[in-house]
Order: sequence, then C-alpha cells, then structure tokens
Amino acid sequence: MNAVPNFPLFRMPLLCVLLACLVTASVEAEVRNSVNYTVSAEIVDSAGLTATSTNYTELGSLGGILDTDIVVLTANEVASVSSSSAGPINIITATLNGDVTNDGGAEIVERGFIYALTSTDSTPTFAEAAEADGVGIIQLSEAGTTGSFAANITDLIAGSDYSYIAYAINAEGVAEGVVQTFTTAPALPLSIVGISGVDKVYDGTTAASESGSASLSGVEIGDTVSLVGSAVFSFVSADVGSAISVNVSGYSLSGAHASKYSLIQPSLSADITSKALSIVGVSGVDKVYDGMTGASVSGSASLSGVVGDDDVSLGGSAIFSFASADVGTGITVNAIGYTISGSDSANYTLTQPTVSVDITPAALTVTVDSGQSKVYGATDPTLTYDI
Repeated sequence: MNAVPNFPLFRMPLLCVLLACLVTASVEAEVRNSVNYTVSAEIVDSAGLTATSTNYTELGSLGGILDTDIVVLTANEVASVSSSSAGPINIITATLNGDVTNDGGAEIVERGFIYALTSTDSTPTFAEAAEADGVGIIQLSEAGTTGSFAANITDLIAGSDYSYIAYAINAEGVAEGVVQTFTTAPALPLSIVGISGVDKVYDGTTAASESGSASLSGVEIGDTVSLVGSAVFSFVSADVGSAISVNVSGYSLSGAHASKYSLIQPSLSADITSKALSIVGVSGVDKVYDGMTGASVSGSASLSGVVGDDDVSLGGSAIFSFASADVGTGITVNAIGYTISGSDSANYTLTQPTVSVDITPAALTVTVDSGQSKVYGATDPTLTYDI
C-alpha cells in the first residue's frame, strides 16, 4: 500500500477508506460507516515511544495519532477456509474435514461441506448445490465460527470416488476450500449357499432348476441384510452333458446395511441326460409255427419324441425275431438294427421297438401206406403211415 499525503482524513473520499489507505501524522477524523471496518496501527518510527494497535482501535474517532505512526484501515473480507483430507473412510461412510482459519473480520454465520460423486461432479461448488438442478450435489451445513470442523456422511456407494469442498459464509460472502477427493472402501462380498442344480432330461432348452433353500453367507454380526428377488437358472448349453454349468441371476439384497455388500450370484452345475426316442408305425405279423424265431412286421417305421426341429433321422436295417419259436399268443417280437443320425442325434438314445404276435400250430396230414390188408379174423397187421 502507498502512503497518502498528510491531510485530514475527513477530506479523503470514502473510497480511499474502503481501499485501506495509509493515514499519517496528527490527523483527527471521524470514520463514518465504521461498522464494516477494523482499525490496526503499525509503528513506523516510535522514537522511543511504545504503542500498540489498541491505541488506535476506537472507531468513533482517530484523534491523537503520533506523527510517526501509520494507521491502516482494512475492509472486511470473506473468510478463509480449507478443505482437509477426508477420514476415516469406510465402505458407505466417511468423515469430511475442514478448517475456517480466518473469519475475514466478520462473524461466521454458516459453514459446511458440498460433496458429490466424482462421476457426477468433480468440482462441486456452493452455487451448484444451491441451484434447483443440482441433482446429486449434496450440501451439509452448520452454525459455527473459526477452527476445524467435520461432518460424518452416510449412505455412500461402496468402492466409489467422491469430491468435496469445505465452505464458510460471513457478511461478505461465501468462501470455498480447494477440492478434496476420497474413495470409499470396496463392498464386502456375500455368497449364496444352500442350493444345488437339478439334473434333467434333454428338452432342447437351457432352462434349469435348483433344489434346496438359498441363504446368505458372509453377513457381519449386527448387520441387517436379506436375500430377495426371483432367481432364474439356465444351463450354459442345451446339449447333453455332465456337470454343465448353471448360471444364476435375479437374486438381490435388501436391508439397512445392504449397500455395504456386493452379492455373488451362485455358480451351480447339473447333468443333462439324453432323451429316449421310440419307433412307431410298425406291427408284428402272425405266423404258422415253423420251428424258427424269425419274424416280420408290417407298416412304416418312424421316430417319436424328437424335440422341435431337431435334426434326427431313423435308419439302419432292422431284424425282427420271436422270443420263442413255439406256438403261442402274444409272443414278444424283438427288433435290432435301427439307428439314428443327424446333427442333434447325440442328444437322444433310440429304443428298439417291440411288438407281440401269435405263432399258430402247423397243420399235420397223415397218409396211410397203401397195400395194407388182413383176412377176417386174422391178427391185425402193423399199419404204416407218412406225415
């Protein structure tokens, strides 16, 4: 600041007072509107005298100033505030820290913090928090004065970055500290236990099911967390196989402390077994006993049980045979030799057909040998015949 020539203060423009002008030597003047100012004194050359700022703090009059003294009039200003590092920091809570280091010469009427997810606003300000569209920018305020202060914030998102500032308000306006950042601790993992995958017969879909009762593992003592949701289970492949992975989705968490945790959907496994195909369209043909087990059928063989548009065809050379060569009714006729082929045939097993038919008795004809006779009263001769 530059020295002002030696003339009475009351002749100086008020603007000079606002700009903290230096006043020298034997000046008597009244400081008008002094409620907005403080007065301090600096000894330039005391000449053996002792003086302090209290010699010149009376706001009604500045009379009796020593010739060698300089009186400095200083306008009030916004406060000085700093944003300190956050801590402690937990999963869903953190403590914000600030410090009002200077009140700027006026009473602190409010102090606090402005914070937001860094992804929402990396440089939050008091003005943004005051705006109607300041969605996601949160203000915490309190009455206070100079000195350090803190605020504990809750319901944060685990493993997330946040930005914040400290602020302080006096009659001159809003002061803001520099932006500080912190990252909440990662969520605690929770697993689901108590269920297992259920085997099924091939049906051409990935739909799966479970057995048992699902429950959470890993909840800390005292926390309120529940397992909710409608789970969906699905095989990673619809084809026949063993220990096929079953994906699970739809489970979720609820409760007062749910945001502290991350849920790991269970990983299950189960088997898909092949589907049995049957052959229809053929029936056995009865035969007359011939001492053989060979049999025959009538009709046209086709497959039954193929899923949807699966590519499966019936082939092979079938052989049919009676279970017994003897005469009987409803005798089982077994078949062998049918096969299946096609890109989806591995998902099936073929059941060879069985039918039942009759073997009827064979007719016998007895022919008596010719030329055989006897005389009346004679002993009967031995008669011969051919069958």
